[in-house]
Amino acid sequence: MAILLLLLALGVQTATSSRISGLVTDATSLPLPGAVVELDGRVVAITGESGAFEIVVTSGAASRLRVALDGFEPYETQLQPGASHIDVTLVVRGIEDRVRVTARPPRPPIEPVFARQPIDVYRTPGAQGDLFRALQTLPGVVAPDDAAGLFVRGGDVGEVLVSLDDAVIAHPYRYETPTGGFRGAVDPLLITGIAFSTGGFSARHGNALSAVMDLRGLDRPELPEVSGTVGLAGASASIGVPIRDRLGLRAAVNRTFTQLLFAVNGSPRRFEPAPGGWDGSLGLGWDVEKVGRFKAFAMTQRDSVGLEQERDAFAGWLRAANEHSFMSARWDGAIGQWIASAAFGDDRYTRRTAVGVLDLDVEDETQSWRVDAARRGGAHVDWRLGANGTFTQATLAGHVPVAGGDLGGISGVSPFDVNFRDWYAGTYLEATTTIGIVSTTTGARIDRFGLARATTVDPRVNVRVALGRLRAMRYATGIYHQAPAPSYYDRVRGAARLAPMRAVHHVIGYETGREAEGLYLRAEGYVKQYRNLPLEDALEARYSNAGHGWSKGIDLFVQRRSSRLDVRAIASWLSARRRWTPVDQRNRYDLPEGVWRPDFEIPWSLQLVATVPLGRGVAAAGSWRTAAGRPHTPVVGALRVGESYAPIFGDINSERLPRYERLDLAVNWLFPAGAGAVVFFAALDNALGRVNFFDYRYAPDYSSRRPVVPTSQRSVYVGATFRR
Repeated sequence: MAILLLLLALGVQTATSSRISGLVTDATSLPLPGAVVELDGRVVAITGESGAFEIVVTSGAASRLRVALDGFEPYETQLQPGASHIDVTLVVRGIEDRVRVTARPPRPPIEPVFARQPIDVYRTPGAQGDLFRALQTLPGVVAPDDAAGLFVRGGDVGEVLVSLDDAVIAHPYRYETPTGGFRGAVDPLLITGIAFSTGGFSARHGNALSAVMDLRGLDRPELPEVSGTVGLAGASASIGVPIRDRLGLRAAVNRTFTQLLFAVNGSPRRFEPAPGGWDGSLGLGWDVEKVGRFKAFAMTQRDSVGLEQERDAFAGWLRAANEHSFMSARWDGAIGQWIASAAFGDDRYTRRTAVGVLDLDVEDETQSWRVDAARRGGAHVDWRLGANGTFTQATLAGHVPVAGGDLGGISGVSPFDVNFRDWYAGTYLEATTTIGIVSTTTGARIDRFGLARATTVDPRVNVRVALGRLRAMRYATGIYHQAPAPSYYDRVRGAARLAPMRAVHHVIGYETGREAEGLYLRAEGYVKQYRNLPLEDALEARYSNAGHGWSKGIDLFVQRRSSRLDVRAIASWLSARRRWTPVDQRNRYDLPEGVWRPDFEIPWSLQLVATVPLGRGVAAAGSWRTAAGRPHTPVVGALRVGESYAPIFGDINSERLPRYERLDLAVNWLFPAGAGAVVFFAALDNALGRVNFFDYRYAPDYSSRRPVVPTSQRSVYVGATFRR
């Protein structure tokens, strides 16, 4: 940190600063208070009642100024050296098309993607500033409990590919659980944007069955930056230091402590220790003339938690600790007429978990690489091609229950020993064409799965038909493959080799409007068919590829954005069936014939999210969500085993828990502070205090049951952020 402060001091000393005043008005010359003023991507001022602002810039440097206010078109300009005043006129948003002429870059693939910015994460009530929880508000994503896992359109949480600057994040969750984890591993302040595809994605992505989350890291800082955040559950600080004209450094540190949060709100569950940890990150950006742009990023995290755990008739302490490190490097540039990029990533993860008879140590390393190239091949065709792959090695050692979930060990304990080595590599080619009102991306990828000794060929097609300037129909179809998780390769009772899992997507949709402004509606229907899913084989005491299943549903997304109100409604209907064995449920149930509901089959969900600007930088927001309860497998009897009882389960997921409902409220106040800005924020989560539970605790002889008390209850959270 001393080195970073020295670099910051040098950056300040080698550049003089000057002040620029400004005035923001509308087309009738009325002042516009509350407009956000950004300089090179940083919030530096908020206009007052008179529409005036003042900013500090580096003398002799050309900076990019952006002024934005809900309901108006953003204003952008390049500040010229020596400027002392600027007048800005914002134009009310209309529906006319605007065209910016550039140097003919290749068109992006024609696929439906939800784009999100980091500020959207913090403005989402109930998201608690977490990236994954904010994405749970998107159509097609269900939340079977209060964890942060992304279950997309009838797919498991492990079927979502997460990458940062095209480097694979193999462990994207903190405090990992079978349903993902309590929070996401990436701080939203470390990224510039999110592209999230919920299905039908192009041939560029492989080794993923359901969805792709593509994160973009921060670029190099062009001016010195400092930020700090403090709240009831943690504190963080970051710094950005420009070094010369084309080199910049970023660093951030975050400390999580939840004792104060629980002291203020209380908790129905006991923690020992309370969830806590820390993380640090370092980023470097370097623009080299005629060579391209280089980015490097490194992150390390440590977490621990002790939680009172209840499962079936067992009650005891779950103690877990993990360490996670991630590193990525990326180059972007041009080779002749081709726009090219190359990326490399290294993800390392260790975890120690002990609860009841389960005692497991996990070590996992994943190296990933990717190269891409694109060019315009003519008036109607753009070409994209590339290759990517991963190498994974994992060791899991310890003891687990013979029957999944039997933490008391009533049915016995088995060693668990995984020594996993696998690799995956693939190449793709795709063409995007536009002829009249029809745009099509047609592609295919060929992948090789090392351990499975299998080669797959996956054709994919995305079609968009324009129905005027603001309306379109879409259709996407394709074949997708993914390697099973390392946990299936237990050398005691697991598989020696499994084929890649397979899914076929069919997606049809309609959209009207623009997602960034005005009224926007998007409706999609989909069908997914699964094959080669891991399934326990009771006769051979192993896993086979006999699993299969399907999911189908409809997602509806309606959004209205104006200067007075930002509201969106999300509704989803889902039907899913599988014949499949999750690793943690092995030997837990007697498998029936045919298929059954998976744990994450939520047949309907509805959510309303609204943000209301109140003036003077203050905004209030609310989120109401309701959904069908998660499926549950009932206990219909018990078998005496020595001095204890083993449960006898009914049909898998033949019951459903009560309906889920939650109301979250939030308010934030953004105002200028010198050369920077301060944001105060406060949230009331689960404002109605509804008790949503996700499992039952049984009496020792299974003669009665009661709901497991959830950790989520009505709670208050407050904090503040400073940025300059």
